[in-house]
Amino acid sequence: MTELLLPAGSLQAGLAAFEGGADAVYLGFSRFSARKEAKNFSFEEFAKITAYAREHGKKIIVAINTLVGDDDLDQVVSLIRRTAFLGCDGVIVQDLGIAGIIGERFPSLKLHASTQMAVHTIEGVRMLKEMGFEQVVLSRELTLSEIGAIREACPDIKLEVFIHGAMCYGFSGLCMASEKICGRSANCGACAQICRSWFEISKDEQKPTELTPQPLSRDGWWLSMSDLDGTKAVRKLQEMGIDSLKVEGRMKGPAYTIAAARYYRALLDGQENTDGLRKELQTVFARRQTGGWLVDYGRDSQDFSPRTSPTLG
Repeated sequence: MTELLLPAGSLQAGLAAFEGGADAVYLGFSRFSARKEAKNFSFEEFAKITAYAREHGKKIIVAINTLVGDDDLDQVVSLIRRTAFLGCDGVIVQDLGIAGIIGERFPSLKLHASTQMAVHTIEGVRMLKEMGFEQVVLSRELTLSEIGAIREACPDIKLEVFIHGAMCYGFSGLCMASEKICGRSANCGACAQICRSWFEISKDEQKPTELTPQPLSRDGWWLSMSDLDGTKAVRKLQEMGIDSLKVEGRMKGPAYTIAAARYYRALLDGQENTDGLRKELQTVFARRQTGGWLVDYGRDSQDFSPRTSPTLG
């Protein structure tokens, strides 16, 4: 069965996701989570939602998915130890050093490879399988055909795919603009979302004309991505045997998680009329949407004709 995985930026959001039909939620703590600005979980709240999940046959996935420096190792190991004591169904990691620590010292925890590892090839998935990973969150820049090829070539490892929510201008979240401009590292959970800013384009007098924008170029939201809407891809991913379909949004509240869970639960269950549920989700959080690389873009051939599908940006 294909699992529906929803974000839980807070205890309330997680419980709402379960109420809406999610099979699992992923959450983080105040440190070492790629969504540092979310409300996140205390260990008391983590214990509560874990108990709820066990009672109702649901799953809890913990995100310890930032890069970690040597100075923070003692603290992250302490956090992992407490997580292992309470138990969960998987730990999402980006840092291979942390993956190694979990594998050696906390073997009860199942390793999930973060999308920030940018795993986008068959060999990449196979390598992580050899390293002890149970599940891989594939790069968001893959098409349905590429995902299908990986699924066929790697039947012995679980695969997870994002189907809804905000997208990053950087390759699978590996953007350094926030750190370079604001001193806030996206890979340490503190992205300033530079891509959402308004950019003014002006000519650089120190550069040759052919290497700098022309004065008549328009200003705009050039790096602000559309949101992903995986409506057209959900059933296809389900049919090809993808193990987990993931919704982005730990910075959003309970109204979003319950609406997203209801809508994608209905799609996965084969409900025919989902227009009302889709409108409810779009009302809760409205941003321009696109099928992304899953359905609106591809790499089978070059096509220079005008696009009729929504743009990525």
